[in-house]
Amino acid sequence: MKRIVLFICCAFTLFHFVSAQNEGIRFEKPEWKQVVRKASKEKKLIFVDCYTSWCGPCKELAKNIFPQKVVGDFYNRHFVSTKVDMDKDAMAAVLKKKFTPAAYPTLLFIDTQSGEIIHMVVGGGKAERILEVGRQALDRENNLAGLDRRYQAGEREAVFMKDYLKALSAAYQKEKHEEVVTTYLASLSEERLVTRENWEIFKENISDPLAPAFRRMMDNRKKVYQIEDRAEVDNTLSRIIGNGIRSITEPSFYALLSGKKVDETRNRELVEYLQRIDFEACPAALAKLFTAEYARKEDYKAMWNSIQIAYRYNVFRVTEDYLYIWKYIPVLAKETDDPEILQAAAELMERLDVEGKPWYYRIALMNGRAVLLEKKGDKAGAEAAEALAEKYREEENKK
Repeated sequence: MKRIVLFICCAFTLFHFVSAQNEGIRFEKPEWKQVVRKASKEKKLIFVDCYTSWCGPCKELAKNIFPQKVVGDFYNRHFVSTKVDMDKDAMAAVLKKKFTPAAYPTLLFIDTQSGEIIHMVVGGGKAERILEVGRQALDRENNLAGLDRRYQAGEREAVFMKDYLKALSAAYQKEKHEEVVTTYLASLSEERLVTRENWEIFKENISDPLAPAFRRMMDNRKKVYQIEDRAEVDNTLSRIIGNGIRSITEPSFYALLSGKKVDETRNRELVEYLQRIDFEACPAALAKLFTAEYARKEDYKAMWNSIQIAYRYNVFRVTEDYLYIWKYIPVLAKETDDPEILQAAAELMERLDVEGKPWYYRIALMNGRAVLLEKKGDKAGAEAAEALAEKYREEENKK
């Protein structure tokens, strides 16, 4: 009797496992002619999941999203689906003739009659996003190919441009995205530029403070204050400046350790531009750029003086800027034996305010101080700083 019950339970479990497997997207074998033949016969688009074995988001889609019934019902109704390992499968060569993969996963939707990609999205996401991607692919006017066609026909309304740029960004077509947004914003008069719709387009699509559109919006920011909250406007402009200098300052933190190269021409252009404009984010950005340049030149005394000046004049207003000294600690500890610099840096990190700051800030501050004191030979001081870091970590873990 027990054997019969056990057999029934196992069979029941296996039935539900197989049923669950069949509820999701049904993927055909990655054989191009066979997939095209089936899609043509059923008058459906081809959906291709371009993945790799090492891609985390690819695994998440395969394990938790594609097997869902709601996703399977929709995709099985509208598409003939296949999945292609872009490192191994023979069909990868066919696809690479149509597009150059920028990242994975890439979700492709292909028209069987033309053989062209009509929609493309890079990246994974939750089930609702995957469903929305599929719905957009079916919309002839609003999939990527349809939006391309409308743009080429001269459509330029702000609502359309917002949708088009969003689609280009989702497809990871960076060069085309930059060309389209630059051309569009450059075509606008000041009156048309400073509208809520075009401010949204600017905010979502511009990330370079050297871009002409950024300079125009910065010059006209007092007009933007009249249609948008001033703090929101200033935060957006500050964020773009921060993003724009990161390609210069981030490699400099570890320049000597990683050998990364920095675009010195861009560095010079950023410095010259930020020195010319009167805006709240400029002092902190310039402090970072100057400090990073000294680090690249291996002039650690000048680097440290730059850091001291920045803190002496209190040019930082947000935690992310305030903490930037911590990223230079590995460089200081590795590259200088000057006891005055090491001591002054440790003292500065002791003076920096930790009250009200995020836990990660306080931990980073103490860890950085411990590194400096250890290099200086102050073992007791280093242990005390490490103990404080551990205290902050334990306090956060208890929350």
